[in-house]
Amino acid sequence: MILLPLLAVLLSTAGAFVSPWSRRTPSSTSKLHSLKPAALPLMDSGKALARSGEVLIDLTTNLDLYGGSLSACGACIRNCGDALAQAGASARMKTGVEIVIDELREGADCLKEGSLKLATAVDESNVDKDFELSKRLQAMIKPTQQAALRLEEAGASIMQRQSITVVGSHLIACGEAIDMLASSI
Repeated sequence: MILLPLLAVLLSTAGAFVSPWSRRTPSSTSKLHSLKPAALPLMDSGKALARSGEVLIDLTTNLDLYGGSLSACGACIRNCGDALAQAGASARMKTGVEIVIDELREGADCLKEGSLKLATAVDESNVDKDFELSKRLQAMIKPTQQAALRLEEAGASIMQRQSITVVGSHLIACGEAIDMLASSI
């Protein structure tokens, strides 16, 4: 009889030292599973973007612009595509959320660097008095910056455990910016 009240006191005392975070059920499991539907579209988009970067590099060969900033921009776009494809591959695993975040943000960094290379390529084409190319390259800068921003926001929103709707809206906005980029090429 005396053991029952003692056991109740011990359990309530032990409960006071347990962190409130350990008492709640993990909500991250459902959020991690929710990245799975994005896996294939991310991988496909990444492969297509990487191929686009390769095409841009090949274009510089046809234009006799060897080793210039436009070629470097193509490499940045290719690297972003590789990062997106890796994010898609990692999104299939529920333990890969950190890799998804890192790869999305890496892709954003590649696009930011690509936009800087585009600005330099505009200057280079102006020096070469190729104003038509300069105009086309100038039109590519803003969509590249927008895509980088939205990709960064997607990675940040996953890291902050925001809803899948928020993450999806950032990825959709990134896709729209990349679509504008593709149409300006």
